[in-house]
Amino acid sequence: MLCLVALLVVLGGREARAQSSTGQILGTVVDTTGAVVPGATVTVTNTATNVSQSVITTGAGGYFVPQLIPGPYSIKVEASGFATSVVNVDALQVNQALNEIVTLKLGSASETVEVTSSGEVLQTASSEVGVVVDPEQVHDIPLNGRNFTTLLTLAPGAGPVSTAQSSSIGFGPISSVGIPGSSLAQPALQGQWNRMNFYTLDGAINSAAISSSYVVLPMIDSIQEFKVQSHSDNAEFGGVLGGVVNVTTKPGGNAFHGSTWEYVRNSAFDANVAYTNVNGLHQNQFGGLVDGPVRIPRLYNGKDRTFFTFGYEGWRYNSNNSAHYDTVPTDAELSGDFSNSLLTHNVGTTAVPNVIYDPTQAPRTAFSGNTIPSGRIDATAQKYVKTYFDSPNFNGATIGNVRANDLIAGSLTNNDDTYHVRIDETVNQNNSIFFRYTRMTYMDVSPDTNKMSSNAAEHPVNYAAGFAHTFTSNLLADLHFGYAKLNYLQADLPNPGISTIQAAGFSSLFNPGYPSFSISGQSGIAGSDSPGTLDRYAKNFSASGNVSYLRGKHELRAGMQFMFVGYANGTGATTGNTVYDFWNNQSSNGTDTTDTGNGLASTLLGYPAELSSSVQRFNLKYRVYAPYVQDRWKLLPRLVVNFGLRVDYFREPLLKFFTCIELG
Repeated sequence: MLCLVALLVVLGGREARAQSSTGQILGTVVDTTGAVVPGATVTVTNTATNVSQSVITTGAGGYFVPQLIPGPYSIKVEASGFATSVVNVDALQVNQALNEIVTLKLGSASETVEVTSSGEVLQTASSEVGVVVDPEQVHDIPLNGRNFTTLLTLAPGAGPVSTAQSSSIGFGPISSVGIPGSSLAQPALQGQWNRMNFYTLDGAINSAAISSSYVVLPMIDSIQEFKVQSHSDNAEFGGVLGGVVNVTTKPGGNAFHGSTWEYVRNSAFDANVAYTNVNGLHQNQFGGLVDGPVRIPRLYNGKDRTFFTFGYEGWRYNSNNSAHYDTVPTDAELSGDFSNSLLTHNVGTTAVPNVIYDPTQAPRTAFSGNTIPSGRIDATAQKYVKTYFDSPNFNGATIGNVRANDLIAGSLTNNDDTYHVRIDETVNQNNSIFFRYTRMTYMDVSPDTNKMSSNAAEHPVNYAAGFAHTFTSNLLADLHFGYAKLNYLQADLPNPGISTIQAAGFSSLFNPGYPSFSISGQSGIAGSDSPGTLDRYAKNFSASGNVSYLRGKHELRAGMQFMFVGYANGTGATTGNTVYDFWNNQSSNGTDTTDTGNGLASTLLGYPAELSSSVQRFNLKYRVYAPYVQDRWKLLPRLVVNFGLRVDYFREPLLKFFTCIELG
């Protein structure tokens, strides 16, 4: 049961944290004497999309415009008896609460005073600790493998020490998807454990269920910006022991934009490796992205209303594996003749093959000529070894190791296709929606031996959707949904297939498949009972509903957040393994297992030293409910007090089914 206990610790050790992919602009409208101006009309416009929202200042002169997509904005303020004031904001950042105090001058409404805001030097609307990595840094800094996590180390308080299992590129639920050899950063933030970091993508959960890594790796060119946040004073955002990495993707605008790229690494460009004359690396990373208004000639013009972003990125990676040598059975050994076996011991200075004995005799007697009679050979075991073990292809004497008779080289192939789609729609001035879909198709093929390859595939996917509605100028509501799923399938299958050994009558304990043979002195063959597959998935679902109400100097916000986390192993055929261990013991003289006996001889005789079988299948789920209420009290124009209450309620884990059997 240790595997389940460990899983519960990992799943339950990191609290869910809802994050917003938007920003907000709030502030106070005053006149030149510092007196507040109630009843002024404040219009906030995204200058890239021309989408605007209008609110009326309260009796305390305050205004608040939430749910704003990061980007450039203008703030237009109009009031009777005052000149119109326009404040231009170069960039509203993700999850930023920008406190902008607007001063109106006496004059007619036809007069306009325009001011360019340089942003806050000191953040006055929140005491959160975090740093935004802006679009210029995201797109202009060279990144090995185009993995955005390497930029996390730009954040103050980010330490390079990694204690997480997902600290490297690879396959499986505890690894991070990426191009082989690329850089990956999983920093510890503000001194906390980096296993407790949490990833979101456009406000939707993007953290794997049992690791501290992301589910989907977003394309660099699709990222607008991201924020590394280690502390928040808002009750809306629950606690995480580590940091929160909040990534937002680019929305479209009224202008069309596009980009394409191709990054190439090829050993043909490099100096050749000395003495080997091997050039083995071919890596291409390519793609394109386009965004703009949705336009269908003669049917629909989405200017100022409907915007899209579409992107594709792929990589193709192939490299020669480092050659290594194994010991595999010779044709003579497979026929039972061990008179010239590669398994030897020294008698003086002479290497002598180990003598094999008949384990059915008492006392044990040596086989004549060190050869097993053909009638004593187990046909199923013999066929298994002939089918799945490599045949000799190398003379080990040339490298000073006569037992190295199998050269394994081959090449590693790793490919991916990533698709990204985002739609933003302003239904009218009171309603807006967005939807984003990102999917990867990630595969890897690497040789284990000359007859067996490890085939792995992952299909990470992430959805995000949001809806915002304005009831009145001081009452707003928003809904957000997110879904992330990581499917992982690994198949360690022999090139000849499994039908041959099944036809010979070899079936495993749990499912027809092929088992593992571990033979002393030979290269082992890893098999599986499913047959040859490892099937896992991790999925997360998040939803939240929030209401914002502005009254006087108080910005009230309340809502409910929900998160569902699931992790399953063996969702298809049962994931398990049967292992046959063959040692020298069974074919030795009974006392000396070093100079007598041979693991391959024990195999052909059909006498394993031990047999163990295991199967693991489970489907674990848990739910989190988090109601909250908070108040941002603007006590003074430059003094804001935040306080609130949040309850994170973790339901007991639900184990839909669990099978954990181990026999040996």
